Amino acid sequence: MEENNDFDGIERNFEFWYRLQFSPIFKSTKSLVDIGDNNLYYALLPLIKKGDYTLAKNVLNWRAKTRPITKELKKLSSFLDIISELYIKFYNNELGSAEHLISKLDEYYGIIESYDMEYLKLSFLYCQSKDTDRLEDLEDKLNRLLIFYLDKMELLGLLADIKFDLGKFEDAMKLYNQVKDESKNGMLLLHINERLSMTY
Repeated sequence: MEENNDFDGIERNFEFWYRLQFSPIFKSTKSLVDIGDNNLYYALLPLIKKGDYTLAKNVLNWRAKTRPITKELKKLSSFLDIISELYIKFYNNELGSAEHLISKLDEYYGIIESYDMEYLKLSFLYCQSKDTDRLEDLEDKLNRLLIFYLDKMELLGLLADIKFDLGKFEDAMKLYNQVKDESKNGMLLLHINERLSMTY
């Protein structure tokens, strides 16, 4: 199932474990419902795919308290650390200097893959893309990705930024207004307000 990226199928296999592990009983005591490291690896993949990083990180931390974690679980833990560090740099406007971290994400394609991987990588490329050709190439990549993530307002916001930089102001304004209407991401809304203020 993993080879076919059948994360829904994997998730169904571990439904009982999810209910048990994240019930108030075990969550409050910060303890692990041990299903073996191999099963745990597969159980965590759908959580990471959906972006439930805190839940996955908590489970890995609880697991590490009992005995050294396996190579496979270390890989998941490293991925979560990279994503967390990249978001810190993103919010500190330092993503453009995070090439070493972005390159590490390539190691996880075909294994984990998540929306955040794509978003952070495209955001990094945007920081590096100042000429028209690169921006247009990035615009095409975003349009293709939005077929799968149409509900992700961060991607729409990034697409609006690119259109803005390309001088497609009317298209950019429509996207900015859509994001403002539908997003609850305070950092994103602040950024959009700053962009909109540049037009007045």
